[in-house]
Amino acid sequence: MPLVWLALAGLAGCAPALAAQVPQRATDENGDGRTVVACLGDSNTDPVFNARLPGGGWCERLAESVGSTAEVHNFGAGGGTIACDFPLEVSLAAHQLDQAIAADADVIVLAFITNDVRYALRSDCASLDPARRASGRPITAEQIDRELSRRLHALVRRDKVARFWIVLAPPALPPDGDVINAKILEIDQHLARRYAKSRRVAVIDPPPLEPADYADSLHLSAAGQEKRARAVRSALFGW
Repeated sequence: MPLVWLALAGLAGCAPALAAQVPQRATDENGDGRTVVACLGDSNTDPVFNARLPGGGWCERLAESVGSTAEVHNFGAGGGTIACDFPLEVSLAAHQLDQAIAADADVIVLAFITNDVRYALRSDCASLDPARRASGRPITAEQIDRELSRRLHALVRRDKVARFWIVLAPPALPPDGDVINAKILEIDQHLARRYAKSRRVAVIDPPPLEPADYADSLHLSAAGQEKRARAVRSALFGW
């Protein structure tokens, strides 16, 4: 148990100091009279997977709490990745972005990273670059940070109107956390530094989490989802 608490306290507690940033708020960026928020992400965002929880996942809770302030759409899917290829197209960040663009999203919230880190660490992160994928060379753990940054930049470049918020990945509990937390923290810190002064991309620190906020080592419980929803709402709307 001490290792669990050390992972949670260390990872959830150090990112906020790095994320001091130009304040941004969700607004009607495309001028159509609506503020449309699109949630993109993995199983911790997936509306079908999280339907098992009272109140659903963080995106459903966000929609409920903001009421008529914004129109919220959830395009998350289990297995979601931003840098690694995945057999299910709906799980790819680029595919989910297509859906967000089709919905005229003004605000795009990205909640990925965990699966990319897991796959890279086990040498199972196939590149989204067709040439590299054909060679059979996976993205290594050492390369994953750079590849994540490249893919994130490509997503932002594709949608020139919407603003992006990155939900920094929360730590995982053992047994998964013993392997992936250090790399998650490294990437979270990099993203917080990189976008500290950006006016198009902002980062949302993971809220402090306790073991009761997890349903298992990777997935949030209803309590954890509520904490994440509040963190996203505060970053987007200031309350």
